[in-house]
Amino acid sequence: MGEWWSLIIMPYLQTRSFSKPYKHLPIGDYRYLARFEVEPDDFTRETSNWQEGDPRPLDLKAILTESFKFSPISAPGLELIDILTNATRRALVDNLQKPGWIEIPKLMIHRKGGSYITVHALQDIPPQVLPYARVLNAYGRGGRSMLPQSLMNKKF
Repeated sequence: MGEWWSLIIMPYLQTRSFSKPYKHLPIGDYRYLARFEVEPDDFTRETSNWQEGDPRPLDLKAILTESFKFSPISAPGLELIDILTNATRRALVDNLQKPGWIEIPKLMIHRKGGSYITVHALQDIPPQVLPYARVLNAYGRGGRSMLPQSLMNKKF
């Protein structure tokens, strides 16, 4: 699992961050990320359309591996994530009834514009025709806001 994560997922996330940079709130304080900023190389400039004056790219590998470890022993937080992931997987393959998974999206961060689950496929298939479209749709409603209540109605 660790090798797969390091060889496939980590580079994918880094490259994806070039084409779809992470959003920043104007009121946010991102100074703690300065230690993860890197000078854009030619690959980064070409892949991300990075230009002088843009925020410097972040080294996601450094961010994600700073306190990341694979552990063979049980850990309560990881156990909970494993349960939620397994329930979601079972919902997607229609092996778990709706009452078993319908509350899970309420634990996720709300994002506008579709499901909280991103589907990656080797073909261009509209998500609405997939056999698990109803689950994907349900995973696009009811999520939590990252903003505190005091900032909910402010314009940024």
